[in-house]
Amino acid sequence: GRNMKLPVFVKDRTIKFWEKYFSAQLLFFSVMICFPAFLFQQKTEIIILETLLFFFLAFSRRGNIKILPSLLMILAVTFFSLLTPYGKVLFYIGGNKALPITLGALEDGLRRSFILVGMVFLSQFALSSKLNLPGKFGSFSIGIFSYLEKFRQDSIKITSGKIISSIDEKLIEVYKNELCADENSQISEKSHPFGYVFALLLPISLYLLLFF
Repeated sequence: GRNMKLPVFVKDRTIKFWEKYFSAQLLFFSVMICFPAFLFQQKTEIIILETLLFFFLAFSRRGNIKILPSLLMILAVTFFSLLTPYGKVLFYIGGNKALPITLGALEDGLRRSFILVGMVFLSQFALSSKLNLPGKFGSFSIGIFSYLEKFRQDSIKITSGKIISSIDEKLIEVYKNELCADENSQISEKSHPFGYVFALLLPISLYLLLFF
């Protein structure tokens, strides 16, 4: 799907904001703490609001984001949930009341779909090419995420009859670009005090919402 993009002058400011006040490591660990609070949330309306928040955070940090796959996921999961009706009947679709649309199935579908989409946005907010975790496993994990992210962002020029070789060429290109970026990058490990406050308030707010 096409990317939603911030205007260039807005994108430059938002990206510089996140880089100035937050280290990549601080945001990553803050988001990891957020995941359980989000997954255990039971109220559909709160899940939807939190997903919208995660979208805004990811969009502002990255400057662009693919929205069509998320919308399709919401529609698909909700549709298949409606095929197993339960709860109060809202209305019917089809002749002879073929398919009842029920409140329980609708809420369940929305809850499941927005949890999936919210996790995607949270991951996009957490991950960064500047993220550097300690240890071999941390380095390996970040390398995988970084390559996948670069691969996901860039389009692949598919040549007729050479689909596999086209993908291989793209992977090699991503690998070479990543090596150059590693050689030239200067990763800051420091965060502004405001960054630490935000990194604490975000998960705390999500956990408090579990009691509402």
